[in-house]
Amino acid sequence: MILASLLTFATAALAFDCSDKELERYNFESIKGVHSYTTLKNTPPSQTNVTWNVGICQPISAIKDCPANSDICGVTSILRKDEKPVVSEVVSFKSDLQKTYESSDNGIKVIYKGANWGDVLVNAELNFQCDKDSQNNEFTLDQWDGTNLKLSMKTKAACITSKEDKKMVHLDIYLFGVVFKHLHNWWCLVSIQ
Repeated sequence: MILASLLTFATAALAFDCSDKELERYNFESIKGVHSYTTLKNTPPSQTNVTWNVGICQPISAIKDCPANSDICGVTSILRKDEKPVVSEVVSFKSDLQKTYESSDNGIKVIYKGANWGDVLVNAELNFQCDKDSQNNEFTLDQWDGTNLKLSMKTKAACITSKEDKKMVHLDIYLFGVVFKHLHNWWCLVSIQ
């Protein structure tokens, strides 16, 4: 029987760092980068665009209106026809905010508590669910009520992975590159003749 007990870890490490001890069993390097989730709501006479950006294995640094060194950043913009968008809200979870990790057989949660946003403290939960067949690695919004943010992603990266499996992924990429290079060289020789 698979033990379904929940293990909780806390860390004060900087950024959603894929080299954190708590994340060693997973392959988040495979989805490294900034991932975004956007909602667009009709709010006559305008539209409201809310985009949540999440930096996986790297902080968010190049997204307009997001503070540097954010792990998570939400930007709300008001869109009116023939006018420039007006940013009305920016919610940021900085890289140096303490994170808690909750690990289970089905994936891992990364929890942020107590980010300052105006006169309130806000929390975030990133729920990475193990799905060995998933290819899209996209977030879905489970909740944003002005205090609590919950985003989920079904991904192969959240499945427990051995160090050998991680080495095999890198070996497969390397071998593909070697084979491609040889095929390219062979094609160049054939086309010259």
